[in-house]
Amino acid sequence: MAFSPEIRFCVKYLLEHGISVADFEEVVSSLTGDENRYEIVPIYEQEQDFFDELAGKLRELWPPGEKNGKYPWRDSVANLSRRLKSLWDIRQLKNYSIEDCLAVARRYLAQFENDVRFMMVLKYFIMKQKSIVEKNGRERIITDSRFADMLESASDFEKMDDEWSAILNETQDIGDII
Repeated sequence: MAFSPEIRFCVKYLLEHGISVADFEEVVSSLTGDENRYEIVPIYEQEQDFFDELAGKLRELWPPGEKNGKYPWRDSVANLSRRLKSLWDIRQLKNYSIEDCLAVARRYLAQFENDVRFMMVLKYFIMKQKSIVEKNGRERIITDSRFADMLESASDFEKMDDEWSAILNETQDIGDII
């Protein structure tokens, strides 16, 4: 299959900027239309309202003011919403509920209840990107997200709990387990 120059450019751009794409055919198939018109279909299924509402509620959880007198703990809802939308796209996150997202954020904040010196400002908790230069001189973007890591691990724990519950429900008595 021959790819158009536009599709080759998109794939090259994704690779050069460190965005991992599990299956390039899926990306290529999301580009639709004739050779002069392409529409990129987003990977996430969340609506913009979801990101706006989540950004507002996360912002309410973080303390007001500035960290170390320099960096604001919060950011604007619009900037946080954009950051969340990018995170869902980059990490290909599934559809989490707002309640699940807030529970993860509360769990993170609870770690710093007595000392906020090492707590991240909200925008960096959601997603932080940094640029590194590889040995070959190419620049690559690395995306780090404590929020996404905690969301994904929370769902892994739920799966394990469900599996253990199923095993325990199948056993008739303690003798079956031992």
